[in-house]
Amino acid sequence: MSLLPKPWLAPLNVLARQSSTEEITRAISDILNLSSSSESKSLPGIPVPVAVYDRAFILLLERVDATWMDESVLLTRCEDLMRLCDPVEIFFTLLDILKKCRTETAQLDIIMRLISHYVNCCLDVYLMETSNATTVDVETTEEFVQCLASLPDRVAPFLKENDTKSVLLRSSFIRHLSGIIHQGLCHAHDRVKSSKDTSLTFFGRLIGKIVANGQCDLILPLLLKLINDGDNDFVWRRIAQQLFRNIPARSYESLLLGLLCALEDGGQLTHLVGCKMDDPQVELVLTKRLIFNRILPSPKDVTVYRNLFGFLCALDDEASKFKEVAEGLLESWATVYGQSYMAIEYEMSLTKAILIAVGILRTCIPVELSFGQKLLKFTLRGVEKRLSSTDGKVRLNGMLVGEAVTRMIQPSPDNFLKFDYAEDNETISLKQLLECGASDSINGSTLKRPQWEKTKTGLVEPLSFERADAAGKAQVSAEVEELDSDDDLVPYSIPPESSVRTKTTIGQPKYLQDCYEGLCKRDDVVRRLVCLKALPGLLTRQPDLVQHMAVDLLKILLGMELEGSLREGRADRYASLVAITMQSPKDAGSFLGGEVIARNYGIGVRLEILSVGSHRPRDVIAWGRGKRSFFNFRFFAQRPNV
Repeated sequence: MSLLPKPWLAPLNVLARQSSTEEITRAISDILNLSSSSESKSLPGIPVPVAVYDRAFILLLERVDATWMDESVLLTRCEDLMRLCDPVEIFFTLLDILKKCRTETAQLDIIMRLISHYVNCCLDVYLMETSNATTVDVETTEEFVQCLASLPDRVAPFLKENDTKSVLLRSSFIRHLSGIIHQGLCHAHDRVKSSKDTSLTFFGRLIGKIVANGQCDLILPLLLKLINDGDNDFVWRRIAQQLFRNIPARSYESLLLGLLCALEDGGQLTHLVGCKMDDPQVELVLTKRLIFNRILPSPKDVTVYRNLFGFLCALDDEASKFKEVAEGLLESWATVYGQSYMAIEYEMSLTKAILIAVGILRTCIPVELSFGQKLLKFTLRGVEKRLSSTDGKVRLNGMLVGEAVTRMIQPSPDNFLKFDYAEDNETISLKQLLECGASDSINGSTLKRPQWEKTKTGLVEPLSFERADAAGKAQVSAEVEELDSDDDLVPYSIPPESSVRTKTTIGQPKYLQDCYEGLCKRDDVVRRLVCLKALPGLLTRQPDLVQHMAVDLLKILLGMELEGSLREGRADRYASLVAITMQSPKDAGSFLGGEVIARNYGIGVRLEILSVGSHRPRDVIAWGRGKRSFFNFRFFAQRPNV
């Protein structure tokens, strides 16, 4: 059977060799006609391999820069082939060709449009197929996930300024990807309800990679939608838990922190994590890292602690895991004080967590005698250390925690501690943390929020990206208005000049013309230095422009006085002079031959000009004859030690 002729070989050979326009058009049509049935018409029983369409697509892309076919027709043919090709191989092919494309070419425009078409029309089909598969190739999946999650960064250098609505922009791409993942999860939901197997491995790894890339905020609405759907649907809850198990452990901390900030009820986290923390990595993050290894800003810290404790209380009726965490909090509060690594921010973070935990214990969970005695021992030890502190905030923390814990264990007014302190706004805010557990968190009801804490409804509503952005802008504007108040005038520490200069430093130019304009800014030393360091790389990446700008670049480079901070660019200037001379020997040699005897240069610049010419003397001699002044030096071929 292998010796029989195959009908797809002839069209592929036509595409591979230099054929006429009619032959290429006919070959593409023949290959597309093979897809009318799953088997070859001329050879019944022989299926058409997918690799045939992959090879045809690659050969067609190699002719993108040719003028034999109209651009719209070419795009249509490529899009038709993409529907028949292997989605993974085609994606890798597009990325490989994108790396080889030169900027501002027709080939680049077509490749970018094909990538956009792949994201809009082909990606969802592949993700649906992954949910139907029972086994997944882990190595191929991991590579595909990595390339897919980083696609906005890969195509960012090739996007144009007016591509503000492109699906390849980072925020638009993640939102589009979230919608596709949600469609795949809905498909998996239907399969589970019909008693069919489904795989969520690819979705879990993709979400984990997006979170690991620092884009957790853009994927959170999808997970919040999934959690809310699990309130009344057990199938959705199973899908959410299986999806979370497929997320890599390295993304747990960022993902769980984002969810705890956005959830209204911490007990809902059981829809995603489960009622039993079987994974030790999840337990480590929720009971150790988020509490003891992070200093969260206010009011984010209160929201995280309240939802985290609500989740721990919802794990079992006795709230054993929550009691274990509360005991560890008071033990750390009593033992770590006074250490060199103990910062005031960490002190305030532990105090807030303890007050919220005490409020839940006082109103929702009965405290046994042995457990209460342990808490009292740690509390008295920590209070004693803080009352001897010279910091007023630390003393206040000790008083408030001492009062709260002793009142919980010994409610009688004659037994609990009582201190005298000012009832200012800060004290009232800390006391209000005790009311976070006023409602029954074990039964799943929402914990009470302090009055002074601002809610973030825009982040809680699932898949409401526009509202989330509006809420973030409103919060920033409110903070700016609060900072503009003249009630408390605090001296502003002026940073040193070096740090200010660093903040205002521009980024490296991406185009040779921009670099030349930056070198011409004689008053902006920082910009000139950045452009000077970037110039050797730009000369290598954009050799075509060097032919037209060689003389202008040589003029500005030779006229630069490398004084002050510009001394750092001495090696870059010399490398740029050599690169210009080697890439444009005719124009550079004519100019340098006359400048070497000019009166407006010192001996150092003249020796540097001769040193530059010594790199390619044979190429320069061909056009430099007649420039007597430039070649009559005996040491021309030797590089002087300038």
